[in-house]
Amino acid sequence: MRPIRGEEVAAGLAVAAALALGGCLASGAGVPPVSAELLARVEPAGLDAAALQRGRDLYVGKCARCHTALPIDAYGAEAWPGILARMGPLTPLDGPEQQDLAAYVYAARALLAE
Repeated sequence: MRPIRGEEVAAGLAVAAALALGGCLASGAGVPPVSAELLARVEPAGLDAAALQRGRDLYVGKCARCHTALPIDAYGAEAWPGILARMGPLTPLDGPEQQDLAAYVYAARALLAE
């Protein structure tokens, strides 16, 4: 048997970290489910639960296709507008999908900040 090289160890650790984080996202840690509590933090008020659920599904499903979708509270509230503005043109999301995603992220960030 040959010895394990440093880059193989690093690659293995990266895969393990990604799997662990993926498990966190799937379990809802840092990506809260749509609830009445989350709906209360939506601005502008009046957005429905279906739009927030679409936004959550996009965050968990689409963002993670190209990179790790971190827990929403990994970034401060002031960082999210810039992140979404930079990422929007790089995605295949249409305008309504981007709006649903943004509404979910802002509401989730407000909830997690409490």
